[in-house]
Amino acid sequence: MTTLHGDGIDGAGSGTDGLGVRGLGVDGVGEISVHGDGIGVAGQSPLDRESPEPLHAQLKRVLLAQIHDGDFAAGDKLPTEMELVDQYSVSRITVRRTLGELAVDGYLERRPGSGTTIRPRIYWDRRSQRLYGFEDELRALGIEAHTRIVSVDEAACSGEEAEALGTRAGEPVLRVAQRAFVDGEPMSVADVSLYLPGSVQVDVDELCATGKVYPYLERRHGIIFHQANKTLAAQLAGEIDAPLLGIAPSDPVMVAEVTSSIDVPRTAMFIRARYRGDRYRFYVALSN
Repeated sequence: MTTLHGDGIDGAGSGTDGLGVRGLGVDGVGEISVHGDGIGVAGQSPLDRESPEPLHAQLKRVLLAQIHDGDFAAGDKLPTEMELVDQYSVSRITVRRTLGELAVDGYLERRPGSGTTIRPRIYWDRRSQRLYGFEDELRALGIEAHTRIVSVDEAACSGEEAEALGTRAGEPVLRVAQRAFVDGEPMSVADVSLYLPGSVQVDVDELCATGKVYPYLERRHGIIFHQANKTLAAQLAGEIDAPLLGIAPSDPVMVAEVTSSIDVPRTAMFIRARYRGDRYRFYVALSN
């Protein structure tokens, strides 16, 4: 059967039993199929053809709402292009444009031969003016999030750490390895280097129970960092981080490096965190 759309003609089969016309119903919605045995309206579309908003944008909004509402879970297959054409009474060109934009935005994964699937949920880090709180922000949205400390060691400061911490190579630092999880899935891995005054004795068990360095230092030792510098970069996950993040070594990660310090008592922290590129977005609001 040949199918005629508002913006093009698609071949929908090799048969010659009739002509299917979409988008040309008496109310501008639905599908009229002309076959040898008569004419019938094949459905109604939630899209508004009288709206100035383009059909692909309307369809994108509808599919996004279904994803956010949980109608589709991560890994689920989306209906095929032709199923979406039939369901929403739009052209295949419109469907392809919509799916392409959703894929670019990180919501869909399109693989030839295996269809279109829903990608894992993306989490937006909106802490543009805060030192920490991503986990608290997610919890406020009802999303399960927690951080786990996997190791704590004292070591001699490396050259890279010394430059970031404002001290000399060879000085003692405390190294803390952390992993963060969201909805039970790995989100990030981080290496924290701490240069502490001699009067601060870290209780490793208490630190691990807290799960996060900033809150532990504030609550246990009264050390509060009021500002920090942060840089962002992209790189490949690599052989070491990939298995910890549950991704392939060739998959991208977002690298965040944070340095913060206070003068009294002299304390400095350097954090190098790697976030899954398919699940993490950093948000910054700009204004004139």
